[in-house]
Amino acid sequence: MLRCIERISEWALTFLILAILLASDSPRAGNTIDRARAFTRPFEFNYDTWTADAAWLKLQQGALGLPDYVRRENQAVVVMESVRLTETILRAESQLQILFSDPNVTDKEKASAHLRAELDRLNARQNQVAPLAE
Repeated sequence: MLRCIERISEWALTFLILAILLASDSPRAGNTIDRARAFTRPFEFNYDTWTADAAWLKLQQGALGLPDYVRRENQAVVVMESVRLTETILRAESQLQILFSDPNVTDKEKASAHLRAELDRLNARQNQVAPLAE
């Protein structure tokens, strides 16, 4: 009889430990904002990855001697071009949003083709200029 109680206690303790260890540790969505964040979490800003990418880029630039490659006078020009490109990109994205939210435009893809091509060109140029401007 004592052996049976001991065995039942062992099984109960084992199940209790397994229940504790295998319980979900994900946060419970309590309000509307938490439930919405469950869908946007993959797209949220990842500060750790951004910092690691920036450090890696700086290391690559330092290995190439890039800070010494661009003269001081030209650095200001490159930074100003990067700021101008960023402003132009933001303006084009705003126009694209306005175009896509306009109910009077029936063929949004066709109407936005020139804007999307311009955005692609601007983003490509920004990707070239941004490492030099940092």
